[in-house]
Amino acid sequence: MSFTTEIYMDIIGDVTVVSTDMFQDSIKSRQKDFDDPFRAMTYDSQKEMTAVLGTLNDNDFLHELRHSTEVFNTKLRVIFEGMTK
Repeated sequence: MSFTTEIYMDIIGDVTVVSTDMFQDSIKSRQKDFDDPFRAMTYDSQKEMTAVLGTLNDNDFLHELRHSTEVFNTKLRVIFEGMTK
């Protein structure tokens, strides 16, 4: 079986969706730390919770994951689009 341009494009699309979904799921998982009332009740105040957890927008792991996901998706497109020519 030989790979066609259409198959390569499907691979690019499918893998990009999965990597982006993994990033979005990481955001949702981290968001639970801020939204779950059972987790929040371990802190005396919102201020204390922010001091311990930081904010979702300031989360270094999520910033790095966003960057890594973007780099991965770009490299994926470059590699597979090069195979279609």
